[in-house]
Amino acid sequence: MMKKIQVHVFTLLLLSLLLVLIQSSSQRTINILDYPGITFSDSEFHQGLSSSTILSSDAQQLIYECDLRKAYQWPFCEYEFKTNEHAIGFDLSSMSTLNIKMNVLFNGRPTSETPIRIYLKHYEPEIVETSGLKTNQIEFDMSDFKEGIELPLGSLQVADWWRRENNISVEYGYADISNIHYISIATASEAPEGVYRFTVETMEVSGKWISDETFYRLLLAFWLLSASLYLVISFVYAIRQNRRLKNENAMLRVSNHEYIVKASYDSLTGALNRGGSEVVIDDLMNSCASLVIIYLDLDRFKSINDRHGHQCGDSVLQLFSRCVRHIKGEGQHFIRWGGEEFLLICEDIRLDEGIQVAKGIQQKMTNQKWPYSEQITCSIGVAELLSNEKIELTIERADKALYQAKRLGRNRIELAV
Repeated sequence: MMKKIQVHVFTLLLLSLLLVLIQSSSQRTINILDYPGITFSDSEFHQGLSSSTILSSDAQQLIYECDLRKAYQWPFCEYEFKTNEHAIGFDLSSMSTLNIKMNVLFNGRPTSETPIRIYLKHYEPEIVETSGLKTNQIEFDMSDFKEGIELPLGSLQVADWWRRENNISVEYGYADISNIHYISIATASEAPEGVYRFTVETMEVSGKWISDETFYRLLLAFWLLSASLYLVISFVYAIRQNRRLKNENAMLRVSNHEYIVKASYDSLTGALNRGGSEVVIDDLMNSCASLVIIYLDLDRFKSINDRHGHQCGDSVLQLFSRCVRHIKGEGQHFIRWGGEEFLLICEDIRLDEGIQVAKGIQQKMTNQKWPYSEQITCSIGVAELLSNEKIELTIERADKALYQAKRLGRNRIELAV
């Protein structure tokens, strides 16, 4: 057992190391240029005079032009990529960087001083009806764009202007990129007026398939689950070992019980003897909710012995026992109580059912062929176990009912009171 556990632990360690290596080397990249987009300016929302035009757009390059005019206090031009499909946006929470390579011409000349903003617009159901999409932003100068730039997504902040305009509470004032519907390139508020031409050669989001934080949480959960499973297996193994020992002890007890059982049955009739009935009665006292005692006594049995001998009497007892066993059902215990007196203890039945069993025995005896063509009958007392009554008292009441049947002429059934 311990050797198997050691092998499993070693296997889990190797698997964990492999997963860590895969996590450290895995990389996922999303090409934003693959997604459709539109361009717009302040003239469409704030009665400004700026305008924007898409000159070229495909998966390799985006070129658009912006004529920025200061008729509006904060003029702007913006190109917006649509990144939501079927109302579900990008989950970029596991991504780390936004890689951009682009150049800007200002009034026909290259410029490196133009401030640029990148917006990642997040859909948040709780506030979208009143405040629109949450606008996460990062701003930088074109001087950073000599060979392209990698913008850390962790530097994103919720735009101050969006928070002020929509009176956003602190609860929703943090950056969130788990459901990004749009990604935009826009001019900053300080950009001078003039004609801008943006040429975007690369715009990619890159990072892990699963964030490192999530990965290591899952790995920790995996080890905790493995440890829990080990404890469960150890517990189950201990239980099985204990059960095996119990089974071995039980087999010994069964062997002893079989020996005891042989000593508990009457060899002539096959019924339980009085000593053997004690175990049955004790069990029934602990487990049986309803119970009926049928007390049986062969009528004039002594005279049969006197007239035909004990061998005939033994045959009568055997045939009588056969009649009872033919009638008795499951959960009914046949006991030779003494001489020609017998008990039939019936579990889980009521008094009316017990009476039917007694009548069945008498009917079977009527149809039975007896030695010397005698018609053998029996008197019967029937008693039902009362609430909180000991079985011994029920037997005593059935015995009194039996002798009432004897006094009233024999071959009849009387009910106990």
